[in-house]
Amino acid sequence: MNHINIRVPVFESRCHILYPFTKVEADEWLKKRGYEEEALEECHGFTCYSTRKGNGAAVFLKKWDGSIKDIGVLVHELVHASMFIRSELGVDETDQTAEVLCYLTDFLAQTALKKLKLKP
Repeated sequence: MNHINIRVPVFESRCHILYPFTKVEADEWLKKRGYEEEALEECHGFTCYSTRKGNGAAVFLKKWDGSIKDIGVLVHELVHASMFIRSELGVDETDQTAEVLCYLTDFLAQTALKKLKLKP
């Protein structure tokens, strides 16, 4: 299972991206790091969050080949990750805070796609 670790300095958080995963691998990774969730098996990807210091969001992708479908799944999961990170900071979802979600998702997506070797 490949692992990308993205630090989010402004929010003092991080986002892990793991791919491809099996339920056994994902559950082992989550348990080892103190996440309270179990992996979802019947999905293209899933995201969970841990308030344990240093953990942050964890995005699991069933597969990654850089296809449009896979990019869509990645962005979908990164929106969840961004919502978890924003919520942990106590920033509620309002019309006035929507840009926080958008900028954070943009940062995570661009950083992830660079690390996944997609050209800018």
